[in-house]
Amino acid sequence: MNTATLPKSQKRSEKYLPWQCVLVGKYNIEIFTTVDDLPDDWDSFANKNQPHYSKGLIGIAEKACLRDFSYYYVLVKEEKQTIALFYFQSLLVRKEYYPDFSNLSFAAKNLYCLIASHNYNLLVNGHIFSTDILGAAIKKNWSNLADLIHVYEKVVSKVKRASKSSFFIVKDANELLQEELVKTKSKYKAMPDDVLMEMNILTSWKQIDDYIEALSKKYAVRARKIEESISHFKIEDFNSDQIIEHAETLHKLYMNVISRSSFKMGVLNMDYFARLSRNMHESFSFKVWKLNNEIVGFTSYISLEDHMELYYIGIDYKINKSHHLYQCMLQLGIKDAIKAKKKILRLGRTAYEAKAIVGAKPIIKSNFFQISNPILKIAYRYSADYFIAENSTNWQVRNPFK
Repeated sequence: MNTATLPKSQKRSEKYLPWQCVLVGKYNIEIFTTVDDLPDDWDSFANKNQPHYSKGLIGIAEKACLRDFSYYYVLVKEEKQTIALFYFQSLLVRKEYYPDFSNLSFAAKNLYCLIASHNYNLLVNGHIFSTDILGAAIKKNWSNLADLIHVYEKVVSKVKRASKSSFFIVKDANELLQEELVKTKSKYKAMPDDVLMEMNILTSWKQIDDYIEALSKKYAVRARKIEESISHFKIEDFNSDQIIEHAETLHKLYMNVISRSSFKMGVLNMDYFARLSRNMHESFSFKVWKLNNEIVGFTSYISLEDHMELYYIGIDYKINKSHHLYQCMLQLGIKDAIKAKKKILRLGRTAYEAKAIVGAKPIIKSNFFQISNPILKIAYRYSADYFIAENSTNWQVRNPFK
């Protein structure tokens, strides 16, 4: 870092500070690029306001050395007291991450060839692989929204410049920020509806039979057949060491699922799951599905106070075809949520039809974006239509209950 232009007071403290320290009025903004450099103040604030921001959890993606990612951790202080934390992920978007435009017009395919010849930097305020880690952890009694937005804009400006981003997304925005971002339409646009499938788990359900009893006849018959299919599998809980031991097989199953995604915002590795297992303890579980003593799939869960999330999965699609493996995974998720006495089961952002059939409903999430690259602005117009069409025409909301 060039310190020639820094104020003398900042030069003197440079060796104690991160690569960026910015004064915005009475607020001090410190930007870090590795979790190991975060001060103790970070965890002290996180433990009181947003436990998912603890260094042990928010640093998992960085420690797993995910390909094409870099990270920015921002700490905001007012008179030496921490009042906000911000988390950013920067992804180098390569050709293999782009969606397939083959079904679009001739002009769109030509545009795809143009953008695919370059790599772009995508900056996300939030966690690409988690709905529980918001882009900001803000002091609960911060009432001056004008100051909050001013500080946020300064933070975003600095991180965008450092990451050289062409596309910026505010993912799962903090409620305080979300309200203000809606007003700043000239700077941010709302992304097309981002659908998260969730299912309410009734307190009257004590076991899976109670859930099946609540279904209408057609869906109840289907659920009983799925229960029979589940019985054909051996399901084992893997710890972090076992995940690493079988990493090659598990990664292939994970990539089977990822390869079917219309757009890939990065790819996880098995070290990421192993670190979740080590750091989240009983709040994370990794279940391996075996058939004839061979690993044919896995499901992972993140469990919080009132909800459980069926997280990332891996599938052998030949077994899925013969034994309805994916439907078995969904129903086991319901069974496990009932057993854990959770109120909500989150089922993610894909395979809407299958999840609607078991009783999940769509929840719309609010995300915002800015595009600075002119080619990507044009590309977005095509891709937005593509994703909206995909989400709206390929599935329908169902009510499988009586």
